[in-house]
Amino acid sequence: MRRNILSEEDKDFYKKFIRLAVPIIGLQVLSTSVNLISSLMIGQLGEQSIVAVGFCNQFFQMFNLLIIGLVNGTAIFTAQYWGKKDFKGMRQMFLVSLILTEIVAAGFFAICQSDPQMVLRLFTDDENIVFLGAGYLKIVSYNYLLSTAINTCNIMLQCTENARFALISSITSIVVDVVVSYSLIFGKWGIDPMGIYGAAYGICIAKTIELILIIGIIIWRIPFMRKGLTDIIRLKRDFWPVYVKTVSPVVGNMLMYGVGTMLYSAIYGRTKDTDMVAAINIMTTIGSVAKIFMTGAAVAAGVVVGREIGAGKKEHAYVCGRRLNKLSPLIGIICSLMFGILTPFIVRLYNITDEVRIVTLHLMIMLMISVIFETVNHVGLVGILKSGGDSVFNFLVDTIGVWFISLPLLYISGIILKMKIEYVYAASLIEIVIKAFVVTYRIRQCRWARNLVGTDKRI
Repeated sequence: MRRNILSEEDKDFYKKFIRLAVPIIGLQVLSTSVNLISSLMIGQLGEQSIVAVGFCNQFFQMFNLLIIGLVNGTAIFTAQYWGKKDFKGMRQMFLVSLILTEIVAAGFFAICQSDPQMVLRLFTDDENIVFLGAGYLKIVSYNYLLSTAINTCNIMLQCTENARFALISSITSIVVDVVVSYSLIFGKWGIDPMGIYGAAYGICIAKTIELILIIGIIIWRIPFMRKGLTDIIRLKRDFWPVYVKTVSPVVGNMLMYGVGTMLYSAIYGRTKDTDMVAAINIMTTIGSVAKIFMTGAAVAAGVVVGREIGAGKKEHAYVCGRRLNKLSPLIGIICSLMFGILTPFIVRLYNITDEVRIVTLHLMIMLMISVIFETVNHVGLVGILKSGGDSVFNFLVDTIGVWFISLPLLYISGIILKMKIEYVYAASLIEIVIKAFVVTYRIRQCRWARNLVGTDKRI
């Protein structure tokens, strides 16, 4: 008699997880689509434009990782308060997250406004690219303030299992961005062509509209957010040590990871080969499309685990963690297949030389393999362990992987040995494979769940 591989309880769990993950993945699809469409339009302007915007995006990525660290660190509490149905705590966490992240965003905005050329020189010595990218960065830096608020609002919708309603604002943002950017970049409908600067204006206009809509959605869908926002001033003193102890490793993790990945681009930029750097930037943009499933799955995993811990079901949280860890390679395979299907078609849309196109395809093949391992890491670190409060482990694993494995290998292969870009990129992927086994071992230890919102931690 054939035995079922999955029990009825397992099947029910995976069904609930999929229902939660699908709208979150939908949000990721829409968000990534904006970046891809903008990249394709900019790709028609040639290699220098691709590289200049790519470097600006790398700086934004470092900033965004820091913001995600703050938002996700606070979301550990938010998800557990949701499991506990403590709405006052959720309101307080929303405001703590919003205030702290906007302070950071204001600092980065000031840097981009005062000396954008200094930012570009972190990546390249090519003055043409520095000049081109500086103008783009000065305009698009307004999005730092906008996207920060949007990220904070999205986390609240995701933690309260209302992510599907944020699709409205995301769809609107895509339509606005595509229409405005197309008209401004290429000079359509009586408008003078603005090149990459048109893309920057399009992003800012679209994000402004998205923020207005998402605030309206929160007021509509989350009744307890309509009142008591002044609760933040009633935070107890004994909350802050717990908050700082939990969130600081998450922020430090994202900051170290963000600076590390920015240094990846700086090393590539110092190779003095604009065509090859363009290949890396194209690959990174297309790769983000394939990673939407892993990001959505990680967020959903975090909500599931945090909800169980907040409700006082620690042992069941361990069961959920092991199930999600087993599921993550399958999600990675889906990401990889999606990547493989999209790559040949998208690469043809870029205005690049045949040499750049061939190198890009070589890089894509390597990324397809690494995505499977990266999904295990993403779901494990960003989803399961982060929501379980195991932020110190996350910090150590990511920091060691980037700073003590990837960066040294990247520097040695790219700067000292001056190897071909394919080998340099392959060296940077080694830590992803190693980390996947370490993360899996940690999850199966079942010693990572911490209830941060129990009565002893009440705010």
